Amino acid sequence: AYAEKFLGLSYKKEQVSKLNLWGIKRVLVEKTLEVMDSFPTDGEDLYKWYAHLSFDLSSHPKVTWKNKTRKIRGLEYHRLWAKKVPFQHIKSEVIIKLHKVFNSLM
Repeated sequence: AYAEKFLGLSYKKEQVSKLNLWGIKRVLVEKTLEVMDSFPTDGEDLYKWYAHLSFDLSSHPKVTWKNKTRKIRGLEYHRLWAKKVPFQHIKSEVIIKLHKVFNSLM
């Protein structure tokens, strides 16, 4: 579901079943970074995408977010946060969030 919603990719069950959870995490994080790199340089689409991703991940039922910023479920809050930080910082946050969610599934 994540790949379809945020990456525009769909995987067949047979493809995914060949990988363990670590392999799936590696592939999806890599594809996520590729998608982030493909956004126009003005940033606005990236900021909106990031806000939606952060909103969804902040409500993941198996993850207890300790960082105050990561707990916030406001789309506008995350969009504005992304506008204030360098692109590499946004990428780092995405990696941290995805790893936290995937690790909660193990």
